[in-house]
Amino acid sequence: MVGDIQHIIIIQSLEPDEKQTGAELYDDVVNRRIEQLGDRSFIKSQAYFSANSKAEILAFLDNILNDINNRQNGLVIHFEMHGSSHLDGLITADGELISWLELVTKFRLINIATQNQLYLTMATCYGRYLFEGVDPELKSPYSGYISASQSVTVQEVMDSFGDVFERLIADGNLIRSYLASDAEGGRFFYKDSKTTFEQLMEHIIDRMRNDPSFKEEVLDHPALIMGKNMGIIDDAGLDYMMGKALADIYQRHKKAFEFE
Repeated sequence: MVGDIQHIIIIQSLEPDEKQTGAELYDDVVNRRIEQLGDRSFIKSQAYFSANSKAEILAFLDNILNDINNRQNGLVIHFEMHGSSHLDGLITADGELISWLELVTKFRLINIATQNQLYLTMATCYGRYLFEGVDPELKSPYSGYISASQSVTVQEVMDSFGDVFERLIADGNLIRSYLASDAEGGRFFYKDSKTTFEQLMEHIIDRMRNDPSFKEEVLDHPALIMGKNMGIIDDAGLDYMMGKALADIYQRHKKAFEFE
C-alpha cells in the first residue's frame, strides 16, 4: 500500500550549539516507541546518522543505496537540517549548500531501487521546494515527501515530527500517520510524485495557452514554420499540432513517474 513503511533513517546536520532535534527524535521517540511495542512495531530497522559536511551526507546516501536490499518494502529518510533561504537546497552544519539537484540525483537511485517506495520527511525551512530539483524526463526521485514551504521553529519540528513518528511506528503507514498528526494541521505538508506530475502538466498546459515563446519552442520544426509562413497551415492546424505535442509530452513525463 502507498505509504507503508518498514525502515526509518534519520539524518542530522546541525551545529553543536543548536538543539539536536534529530538525535532527540531518534532516541526519545523512534527507539523508545519501537522498544515499547516490541514485536507489535511495524518498523524492521532504524538508523541515525549525524554529519557536518555535504560530502558526508552524500556518501551516507550512497551507503543507503549500497545496502538497499535490506531496506525494501517502505523506507523513510528524515532530515534535520536548515533549509536555504534562497530556496535552493539544504545547509549542512559547516555551512555548505547541498542543492536540490544533488539531493534528487541520490534520491532517484534509491527510489528506483525500492520500486518507488522512498519517502522523505524534512524538518527544515523551505523543504517544500525540493520539487524544483525534479527532472520530468527522469524517474521520480521519491514516492512522496512531507516538508514546509516557509520558516519553521524548533518547537514546531519537535511537536509535528514527534507525533508523526510515534504514530508511524504503531501504524506502519506514513500518510495515515501524517493525516492523524499535529503536522497535518501545522505548516508541514505532504506531496507525492503523482501530485508533482499533475502540477507539472498544469504548468505546461498554461504555458502552451499563454506563452507565445513556449509555443514556438514546442513547434520548433522547419516544416511547421514554413507552412505557417506560406499560409499552408492555419491556426486550427497549429492548434492540432499543439495538441499532438502536448500528448507526446504527457506520455514522456508520465512514463518517468510510473514504476512497474
